[in-house]
Amino acid sequence: MTVFDLYDMHCHLAFSPDIRAAAITMRQEGIGGMCATVTPDEYHLASLALADELNRNSNFKLGVGLHPWWLSDGSCGADAVDKLVAYAAETRFIGEIGLDFAPRRAESAQLQRMVFARIAAASRGKVLSVHAVKSVGVALDLMESVGLVAPGAPQGPQNPQGTAVIFHWFSGSGVELARAIECGCYFSINPRMLSTKRGRAYVQQIPEEKLLLESDLPPAAGAESNAREVRALLEASLEHMAELRRCRLDSLKEKVAANSRALLEG
Repeated sequence: MTVFDLYDMHCHLAFSPDIRAAAITMRQEGIGGMCATVTPDEYHLASLALADELNRNSNFKLGVGLHPWWLSDGSCGADAVDKLVAYAAETRFIGEIGLDFAPRRAESAQLQRMVFARIAAASRGKVLSVHAVKSVGVALDLMESVGLVAPGAPQGPQNPQGTAVIFHWFSGSGVELARAIECGCYFSINPRMLSTKRGRAYVQQIPEEKLLLESDLPPAAGAESNAREVRALLEASLEHMAELRRCRLDSLKEKVAANSRALLEG
């Protein structure tokens, strides 16, 4: 496995007009990581486009996802859930999945719970990238109910099944952060998290061995991926995190990269 110095653990390369070109330029810029998808169909098309690239470049992993926004607006239904569960059998990487209980999506909360519970039950032994807006406690409850997380239980390489839950852009309460940390969860940090007072405080509290980086880019379908900009963004996030944690940048960079490699290698 090629060792990279930076890993983007939550990106959306499938939004790019040419995902294969986007993946290649990421590798050329020395970036590995995990690409989240927002629907099972997007995952399927990305898998076909990246078949050779994924086989050759084991640092770049593709997750099968079903984003709660696509459930909330009716773009995806029961057939999409069935597809995700089927695809989950062929990959170790699940994402982007989760819950979004923001006011504009509150009417679909019960549907989101049902779908997330089913996906979680099919995700033992997987690496999950989880979206949780105003819903961290519910997400943890549902994952705990199916054995994905438990207080004091290890996650990642130390987990007997290899399960690892990553909270993408964590925005929950301090109490929810403490609970997620107790459950061994990982946290992928992006510039928007670092732009808030609460996010910066959380970065100081998260154990070093649970820190990851993310770009969450490209921002929307059809947007181009710029690997050079992603690298600069990840480097800037690391510098900010090192300042907040009052630690050596080179030491933090290597630790965050090692955390990522451990999850990607499985």
